[in-house]
Amino acid sequence: MNHSKLLVSSLFIAGLAFAQNSPDLLYLDIGAALDTSSLAQDSSLNQEPEPPPPPPPPPPMPMPEPAKAAPVAENTIFGKLRGHSYNPYSTVGAASTVHDLVATPSDIYGQKFFYVSPSDFLGYTAFDMLGGSALLGLDNSELGNLATLVLGYANSSFGIALNYSVSKTWYSDDDYSRRTTLPGDNIGISFSIPFGTTNFYVNAGWLTYAMGNATDDDGDETKEDYSTIDAVLGITNTSGAFRYNIAWGLFRNEGSYTDEDGKKAVDEDTFLLTALMFNFGYAALQSENAKVIVGLNNAFGVNFIDEVNNVRKGDKMIFVVLAPNILGEIALFDNLFAFAGATHSLTFMSGDLDSDKETSLFVLTHDPETQAFAGVRFQRANWALEAQVSANPFEVFGGNNIFANFGGFIYF
Repeated sequence: MNHSKLLVSSLFIAGLAFAQNSPDLLYLDIGAALDTSSLAQDSSLNQEPEPPPPPPPPPPMPMPEPAKAAPVAENTIFGKLRGHSYNPYSTVGAASTVHDLVATPSDIYGQKFFYVSPSDFLGYTAFDMLGGSALLGLDNSELGNLATLVLGYANSSFGIALNYSVSKTWYSDDDYSRRTTLPGDNIGISFSIPFGTTNFYVNAGWLTYAMGNATDDDGDETKEDYSTIDAVLGITNTSGAFRYNIAWGLFRNEGSYTDEDGKKAVDEDTFLLTALMFNFGYAALQSENAKVIVGLNNAFGVNFIDEVNNVRKGDKMIFVVLAPNILGEIALFDNLFAFAGATHSLTFMSGDLDSDKETSLFVLTHDPETQAFAGVRFQRANWALEAQVSANPFEVFGGNNIFANFGGFIYF
C-alpha cells in the first residue's frame, strides 16, 4: 500500500499644566500720591514723577514636548505580489503569491498585473471589471499533461475562483459505449469573504489521478474510477507581526471498480483523511530593508484506511506533522532583492496497519534532509523579474541553467 506523506504560519502621553494668568488688568493707585497745592507753594518740592513700572514680562513659553520615538512601521518594500519562485514552503506572513489569489480569491480585489512564468508554462492577469477585479489564469493541472483554465472575480465583499481541466473521450457503436477519463481531469472552486484583516475561505476540488473507464456492453455496465475529492474550510489574518492560517480539511482518495451486478470494490490506495491545520508565522526580525519570518506549519488528523476484500481489514492511523520553516528577504540595492528559506518536517504516526488487534505501529521520524531554496528579484516601479536558484550560481559560466523557475510581472 502506498501511503501519502502528510504535511498539511510608547505611545508616551505627556500632559502639560499651563499656568493661567488672571484676566483682570493691573491698576496703579495714585489717588493720594501727590498734593498739588503743596507743589504750587514750594517749587523745591517739584520733582519729576517717577516713571511707571515696566510691564510684567511675558509668561515663559511652554517647553516643547519631547519627541517620542516612532514605532517601527511594518515593512512594505516586500509587499508586491510575488510569483512561483517565492515561498515554496508556505511560510505564513510572507508576501502573497499568484496562487494565493486562487486559494483566497477575495484578495483578487484591487489587483492589476500581468505575470508569465516560461519555466512553469503558465500566465495570469488581473484587471478591473464590473465594479471589482477579475482574474484570468492559464495554468496546468496537478497531474498529467493537461492545461487548466482559471477564472476569478472579487469585489469588496467576496471573491470566487474556478479552475477547470478536462480530458474525456466518448466512444460508442451499436451495442457498446465507453467513456474514458485521463489523469489530471479536475474541477476546483474557491470562495472567500474578507472581514477587515481576516479572511474566511472555502476550497473544494475533484481530481482524477489515474485513467478511469465507464462502459456499457449491451446493457452490462461497469465502472473503474480513480479520483480524489478534497475540501478545506479556514480562516487567515493578513496584518501584524504574528499571523496565522487555521483550517480544517477533508480528503478522500479512492480507487474503485464496480461490476455488472453493481458490486463495488476498492483498491489499496483508498482512504479518508481528516485533519486540523494550524499554521503560524512571526516576523521575528525586521528593518527598513530586511525581514525574517519564523513559521510553524502543523497538521493533526486521522487517516481512515478502507477495507480491501481478501487483502486487509479497515484501520485508522493517527498522525501529527510539525514543519518548522524560515523565510528571509533583503534589499541588496535599490532595485535588487534576494530571498531564501528552509524547512523540514517531523512526523508522528500511530496505528495498526496490519489490522491485527494484538499489534501496533508507532512512527516518529524527521525528513531525510532539510529542504532549502534561494531566489533573486529585480524590481522597478511597474515591473519585476523573479527567479529561484536551484544550483550553484557559478555553474552558469559552464552554460548550465541555474534557475528552478523564472517569471516576470508588469504592475498597473
